[in-house]
Amino acid sequence: MVFETIEQTGERQGAVARVAHSLGIGVESLRYWVVQAEIDRGTKAGLTTEERRRIFAYDAYGNTVASVTSALPTPWRYQGRILESAAGTPDLYDFGARSYNPTLGTFTGLDTLHGSAQNPALLNGYLYANANPATLVDPDGHAAPTLLTQIRGALIRTRSAL
Repeated sequence: MVFETIEQTGERQGAVARVAHSLGIGVESLRYWVVQAEIDRGTKAGLTTEERRRIFAYDAYGNTVASVTSALPTPWRYQGRILESAAGTPDLYDFGARSYNPTLGTFTGLDTLHGSAQNPALLNGYLYANANPATLVDPDGHAAPTLLTQIRGALIRTRSAL
């Protein structure tokens, strides 16, 4: 959607923010995915998604299950996040709002966004990807947006715009 918005408007400035707002997701989360898409398309320098998969393999929670020694070590690892721990210490990944420990499968700090009684899993402020990392991601360290939440937000904004 971001690339289509840029093509339609002819301007890159603000396209990510407009699309993020229309989908009801965080601007920085979407910006991360757009940058990775540009790398995958070959329009920006960096490791493609496929190259990252060949260097490191992870289970759903981010525990390293296979790796290849590289001549150019990279701090970017699971979910494209920076590994912030030193060698010989438990892995900790920087997810923006807080750090994530894949061994525990939880964040190290409480989420600043509060849960909801309608979705009891969100009441546990330490869960990664609502305890469902096989199908959800937690792009910015806050509660993982579900597809239903994103669609509902987009529909509400579309109705109000009519």
